[in-house]
Formats: sequence, C-alpha cells, structure tokens
Amino acid sequence: MDRLYGLPLDEFTSARNELARELKRSGDAAAAERVRKLEKPTRSAGAINRAVRRKRRDAKRLLDAAAKLGEAQEKLIEGGERRLVDQAVERERAAVDRLMADVEAELGRDGEPSETMLDRARATLHAVATNPELRDELEAGRFTKDHEAVGLGGLVAGGRPRAPRKQPAAERGDA
Repeated sequence: MDRLYGLPLDEFTSARNELARELKRSGDAAAAERVRKLEKPTRSAGAINRAVRRKRRDAKRLLDAAAKLGEAQEKLIEGGERRLVDQAVERERAAVDRLMADVEAELGRDGEPSETMLDRARATLHAVATNPELRDELEAGRFTKDHEAVGLGGLVAGGRPRAPRKQPAAERGDA
C-alpha cells in the first residue's frame, strides 16, 4: 500500500484498483476492501508524499524540528525562555523550506503549481509541528489531504504563553 502513495497521481487510482483486485483474487477480501477505500491524495499531498520518499533526511529534519518546537513551547509554558521557542521556530521554518523545495519540484512535474497549491503544501508541512498525529503521516509519506496548523500547542497567536487555567476552589479542595 505504501507504494501507492509514492506514485504520480495519474497512476494512483488504477494501481490502487489493481492491487485490490489482486488481493481479492488471492482470497484476502478484507484487505482488498481496505485498499479499495484508500483515498487518492490531493495534488499537494501527493507531491509531499513523493518528496518525503526522495528526501528522507529532509523529512527527518522536519520531524525533529517539530518535536523540538513542541518541547520548547512546553518549557516556555513552564516558565522557560522565549529565546528557545524562537530558535525552535526558526529550525522548523528552515526544515519546511528545505522540504518545500522538493515539494515544489514535484508539483512542477505536472505543470506550473499555483501559489494556492504551494501555500497548501507549506501549510501542511507546518501543521506537522502543531499536530503530532500528522508526524506519522509525514514519516510514512501517506498524506491524502491538505492540513493547516491549528495553533502552536500551548501557545496562542502572537506568541505569548496562555495563562494557566485557574482551578476552582472546589476542585482544589479548599472550598
């Protein structure tokens, strides 16, 4: 199945259907049905998948940078230094830029990519830093759709730490 997500998009559907037929002929109807239901990636997601497969080291850099950014944010929330978050953000941006060069080349194989398509791919790569579940998709090169960052973990827009939630007296046990 992983091979499917490394194919050019114009080959995905026919290869997926052929794999499903092979599985069904071999007697594995359940696997055939799972394969038949696999979603064809969007154009930008497909380009990310192919770039990740070609540039494993760049994908690993992004995964490492995303993890470090999350750690730096947690430390900031616990009273750490803003400087560590700023450095982690810069490493994450550099890792996204490096992988985006390959994603853009992949998108260019099918014609000139629009700015919107490039923005979608970049947003998906940035979303990896804010959504740990997407890290598995990136590592496997199995994105099927575009994603957007949903905030910065414990940080709100503007880069300031969220104020800790006040615990009601009844929950603290001093009511």
